Amino acid sequence: MTVALAVHLRFDASSLLGSTRISIKDKEQHMGTSFAKFMATFTGRLLRGIVGLLLIAGGSRLGGAAGLTLALVGLLPLAAGLFNFCLIAPLIRAPFWGRETLISKR
Repeated sequence: MTVALAVHLRFDASSLLGSTRISIKDKEQHMGTSFAKFMATFTGRLLRGIVGLLLIAGGSRLGGAAGLTLALVGLLPLAAGLFNFCLIAPLIRAPFWGRETLISKR
């Protein structure tokens, strides 16, 4: 006679993690706000300004309709750096204005 013994174990990982559990959504939001906070710093603003100037210079060198389009697109990061706003901030759930980003995350 054969005796079959079935053991059922239930493993609940959430009980091990407790209150330190961080969801993927929380990590993505943290990364987004970290990015927005960096872009609001002097270095981030300078980087946006340089990218804008490079796009404008490239567009003027290219010439024609494509060059004009590239130069106009270059105005966006240049203006964003000068006036301290981030166009993609609402997409990553961060404040649009850099000043608000720095104040809210201190």
